[in-house]
Amino acid sequence: MSLSEQLVTLPWVFVMREKVIAAVLSLTLLATIGTPLVLSRGKMHVTPAPGGVASSDAQLALCLGFKEEQVSLGKAAGDCPSGYAFYGADDPAGKSGPAEHISVSGSCCPLPAADILTDEHSYAKSVCPADSIATGTKTVGRYPETITEMRCTKINTKRYQLGEAQESLYWGDGAAGWQGSKWIRWKEIPAAIRYGQGREGSESWDVDGCIGYPWGSLLAEKHTKYCAGFKFRQLRFAGLPGDPARGTPVQMFPDCLDVDDIASADKAACRRAG
Repeated sequence: MSLSEQLVTLPWVFVMREKVIAAVLSLTLLATIGTPLVLSRGKMHVTPAPGGVASSDAQLALCLGFKEEQVSLGKAAGDCPSGYAFYGADDPAGKSGPAEHISVSGSCCPLPAADILTDEHSYAKSVCPADSIATGTKTVGRYPETITEMRCTKINTKRYQLGEAQESLYWGDGAAGWQGSKWIRWKEIPAAIRYGQGREGSESWDVDGCIGYPWGSLLAEKHTKYCAGFKFRQLRFAGLPGDPARGTPVQMFPDCLDVDDIASADKAACRRAG
């Protein structure tokens, strides 16, 4: 390998709170491995709109990070409540692989209809079955050999289908989960689901995490500890009579300019245009 082939240019973008500092440092490193490293934090252009079409029986709800079993706001380990699924996930520390050693701390959000999930569950170390999405986790063993499996729940395939698995987006300003991932700011996440991502308490949030895109996509795969290795699938209609055409994305949450009273699960309200 020639010296020029061993040189890897790594673009870094630094973020400070709300502002993206327009300074890109070009660091030239000597690669000691034959495969070039890919450590780019590429800015992603996203739309704040929820997208999709709401069904006639939809009950669009806010995602606030509310833990029903503990009646509190913040991250919850283990399984989501009934009718919830992972719209996002924490970017985990520890080993980057293999998949079974990658932990999952998901952001449980309420699904827009009661008939989306079935009672059929299975467990997967990396990829949920074709018609299933992650609704919880199970961890066994001791660190650093801990094994984490996703609880996969089958969707109602008579009415719904899943799109292709897509890499999640990295949001925030941390040190681990962004490598090789598309990057957005936390405030670019639609307000209706923003406050449920990375929530640690009533008034506190994590500095970064991963989220499914298109918005409201559901966790289905984990391959590496970076956001690009967490893959989400969009929920779509199967085309039953009275529903939108087959393949139409399901609207997963309300369209809000912002959310009022975010510190209260009872009082929180969607602030709409006008």
